[in-house]
Amino acid sequence: MMWYEDDELWEKFYDCMFDRASFELAQQQVSQLLTLVKHPLDSVVDMACGPGRHCLALAKMGFEVEGVDISQFLLSKALDHNNSNQLNIRFTHADMLTYKPQEPVDLIINMFNSFGYFDSAEKNQQFIDNCYVNLQQTGSLIIDTVGKETLARTIEPVHLTEYDNGDIRIERPLLVDNMQVFSNEWLLI
Repeated sequence: MMWYEDDELWEKFYDCMFDRASFELAQQQVSQLLTLVKHPLDSVVDMACGPGRHCLALAKMGFEVEGVDISQFLLSKALDHNNSNQLNIRFTHADMLTYKPQEPVDLIINMFNSFGYFDSAEKNQQFIDNCYVNLQQTGSLIIDTVGKETLARTIEPVHLTEYDNGDIRIERPLLVDNMQVFSNEWLLI
């Protein structure tokens, strides 16, 4: 099992990863990413949607939205947010390497650096290929990721974050193998 498939991890770190501010930030991110789309847009799939932060923002703007994630825990949180906002987002438990929507869509997004989690370049390519075949002919794929040069310039040796619920996260990021691999150690207190 890959780390991102571990629902215990998501349960433990949920409150510090997906606080209220992260949902507010998602609204801004969606507005920014939509400026990149230069074609008519109705349907959007958010691959690796997590708790549905970007799905919520897109649905509030009137788009037909589907969120896809491999974590049942995160999908349950996404569904809770959907229901409390009285939206009509479809959430699907699936692996983004093989997921197929019911019909091709106008836009696929992959946010929060979830591209590159795979253990091989072949699987990264498989994800891109899978997205390509599931887009309308004029559709777009937007992947949110941070380049290693940007990361190396801004990375802190140790970072402390205190959250509204009193938790403190100690984070020690590492760039290894000539900046080819990013590793992150977290301690939640």
